[in-house]
Parts: sequence; C-alpha cells; structure tokens
Amino acid sequence: MTDRENDDLLIFADEQNEGQAEAGIQPWKLLVVDDDEEVHVITRLVLRDYQFENRGVELISAYSAGSAKDILREEHDIAVILLDVVMETDDAGLQLAKWIREDLKNDLVRIILRTGQPGAAPEKRVITEYEINDYKSKTEITDIKLYTAITVAIRGYRDLKIIRRSKEGFEKIVDASAALFSNRSFRDFYSGVLMQLTSLLKMDDDSLYLRTHGIALRRSSDEYRVLAGTGKYADAAGTLLEDLEGDEIHPLLEEAIQRRESFFADDSYVGFFQVDEGVENIIVLKAHEAITSVDQELIQVFSSNVAIAFSNLYLNNQIEKTQKEIIFTLGEVVESRSKETGNHVRRVGEIAALLGRELGMKEMDAELLRLAAPMHDIGKIGIPDSILNKPARLDEKELLEMRKHTTIGNEILKTGKKGLLKLAAVIAMSHHERWDGKGYPENLHGEEIPLAGRIVAVADVFDALVHDRVYKPAWSIQEALEYIESHSGTQFDPRIVEAFIKQKSRLLEIMEKYRE
Repeated sequence: MTDRENDDLLIFADEQNEGQAEAGIQPWKLLVVDDDEEVHVITRLVLRDYQFENRGVELISAYSAGSAKDILREEHDIAVILLDVVMETDDAGLQLAKWIREDLKNDLVRIILRTGQPGAAPEKRVITEYEINDYKSKTEITDIKLYTAITVAIRGYRDLKIIRRSKEGFEKIVDASAALFSNRSFRDFYSGVLMQLTSLLKMDDDSLYLRTHGIALRRSSDEYRVLAGTGKYADAAGTLLEDLEGDEIHPLLEEAIQRRESFFADDSYVGFFQVDEGVENIIVLKAHEAITSVDQELIQVFSSNVAIAFSNLYLNNQIEKTQKEIIFTLGEVVESRSKETGNHVRRVGEIAALLGRELGMKEMDAELLRLAAPMHDIGKIGIPDSILNKPARLDEKELLEMRKHTTIGNEILKTGKKGLLKLAAVIAMSHHERWDGKGYPENLHGEEIPLAGRIVAVADVFDALVHDRVYKPAWSIQEALEYIESHSGTQFDPRIVEAFIKQKSRLLEIMEKYRE
C-alpha cells in the first residue's frame, strides 16, 4: 500500500480541449483502481491525448477496492475500469469485479484486469468466472497496447449502450402500438421513434437530453402541431409550427413541408411521412455532429419501417373511430324509436367518463365507459313503439313491459367476448337499479350495483330531465341538479352525486357541445 491510505479516493479529470468544451461533448469515463500511485500517473500520462469518436477521457482514480465501490455507486456511466488484482487483499480486485457484476448488477462497464503477479490468478478462470473483458500483466503493457485495450473496451461499452437504448426504443413503440384510443398513444409512438433514432446515432442516455434534440409534428386541420420531443424540445408537446419560428429547427421543418420527402442535412435527419391525404408527420433529429454515411443507411432502413408503422397506426385509428361511430349509431337508432335525439347517448357517454375520471378510474377504463354507456338502452329495440312513445303515464302492465329493456339489452350484449360489450351488458342490466334497493330488474342494493351502472344511472337521469320527452317537458339545469342532490342516498350513490356536483362546470360544457 502507498502513503495514500488515508486519502484513497481521488478523482482526476483531464482537461478537455476547447472544442469539446464548447460543443458540450462529454468524455468517456475511465476508473483506475490501483494502490500504486505510479500506475495512476503513468496511465494519465499515456492517455492525456486519447480520443475515441471525438471524445476524450476523464480518469477517475481509486486506491482501494472499497473506495472504488463508493465511486461506482455514484458514477453510473463509467465505461472502462483498469483494475489491479492485489490491493487490500490478494484477491481484492477479483472480489470487486464479482461485486460489480453480481451486486451492483452492472453488466455494461468493461473491466481490464491488470496485475503484477499474473500467476496468482489463472487467466482462463478469472475471465470466465468474473466476466473480465481483458487480462494484462503490468510488465507487458506498453503505450500502444494500453491504447488498443482501452479502444476495444470503449467500443464494446458503446455497442452495449446502443443495444440497450435500441431495446428501450422498440419496447416503447410496441407499448404505444397496443393502445390506440387517444392522442397520448400517438405521442408515445412518436416519442419511441425519436428514442430509436437517437440510439441509431450512437447516443447514450445523457446525450439524448444534453446534446441531441428531436421533435415530431403531425398535421391536423391544416396546422402542424408538436406531439413529442427530446432534448430542448422535451416540453414542446402541443406547440404549433409557427410558434417555433426563429428556432434553429424551423427552417428544416419548412423545407420538409416544401420538399415533401425525407432528407439529411449535415448534422440533422428530417423524416417526412404521409399516410393519407392531409395526414402528414414530420420528425426532425438534430445531432451534435455530422451524421455518417453508415448512420444514414441505418436511419433509412429504420425509416422504411417507421413509414409502415405510421400507416398501420393511422389505419388502426381509423378502424377504431369507425367502431366508435357504429356504437353511437346503434344507440342513436334505439333512441330514435322513442323520439329521443341521438345526442342523448353521446352526452350520457361523455358524462359517465367524466364521472369515472373524477372517481379515480384509469384513463383506459374511463374511455371504455364512455364507449359502453351509449348502449345502456339498446334493449328498447324489443319494446313496442306504442309503449316507447306513449305521451301519458304508463299503466302497470306497460311499465312491466318497459322494464324488460334492461334484461333484453343484457341478453343482446352479454355474448360479446370483448371487454367493451361485456361492460355495455352490465350497464344495460344495472342502470335502473337504485342505491336503496328499490330499483329494477334485480333490486340490487348499494355497492351490489356495479359501479358503471351506478354512474350511468346519474348521467342518464340528469340528461333525460333537462331535455324534452314524450311524457314531459325539459327541466332547467338547476332543477335537475337539485333533483340529483335530493335523491343522493336513495336513488343514487352519494359518492357519485358528490363527484357529479363537483364537475358541474364540465357538465355544462358537455351539454353545450352536444346540445339539441
């Protein structure tokens, strides 16, 4: 051991050249773990002008395995470790390597083992058991051999980082493809594409935010709007194209719109994807240096897949919209038989989703409720017109017949294998149950009634009260609100009534948007 035992954790950062500092390029981090001060001095001397891919090195020194552990717990982006075998103990370096792989779970850092006593640890066993990437005797290491070993190690570290980043990007794209209900899924998809493009440009985690800037826009209603961004555009979602005027990326966006094709421009890639008339997507990625010809080829291959993915995403979204319209149309057909407007089912769906969110439903569940609620009265298709459109009060026999629409609706919908139809069946069956157990068809009480049915009960009654029906004129909004409140705990779930009153302003917006 040296006389540095009381100061065994020292960090030496080599000076970066002015060009690197101005460009904000981060050096590769190398950790030297050795109890011999001379080894640290010589290593810094040999590597003082070292560069790989225009990045220098930052040397971090530790004089014991213990201090190296402290550094590794804090520094998560060390590329290479030059590790001595014999320090505090005869196998301190080997135990540190084992700790790095098994306890720290760091399989990215490349470990070069250096020892002055090569016979103390057989090379083959050490390399296989401790996942060592290189094994050198200190007596055989020359300047050129150290350069070579460091370059091979950094290249391996870089490639592993690229593989990991690529995997993350693809996973995000796959996840986004599984959920196409809302704009958020589009944003997640575009964000995943940006991540993947960044990984193809050999950027690490830090450079994604510090040195690479990406942005994705989509044309809708004759305007381009940002859906996702990275780097300095990470918070730009929702920004219009004209709001980016004056930004360095704006001319590239304008050129893409004019050329209507993908292209490279020195340190930038611009992807233009048109999947249908009027549906255009633009992705711009601005790197910290010129994009190489190899990277351009990789991006072109990837972009071909992106174009297909965009088309599939758009097609799936159109299918989803069509399915939703069919659902609303089914509800509207039933309502038209009872001389009620189709907007009733839309309002009930919107109000139900609003209440679901207020009650803490996940977004996907609230969206499912919005689509299922419009089918609450689909069972009326089996009720005679003479009963549906009777302007006077129904007699007892007619009332019993009318109440059958709940069970008829359930029978129609319950055979569906999809979650949407199953939920619609539950709503059709339960939306006329009452909190006090005096509803129909099963006289369920309190929380025995499915939550979706309790929610739709409030939404349906409120909307029916404030609009004309064959058997009554429309009530005022205030009168309907008072009715809902006064029947909390008897007809309606008190918790849902509370959420309903809390969202009064949003309710009025829905009524205005889908007014008669």
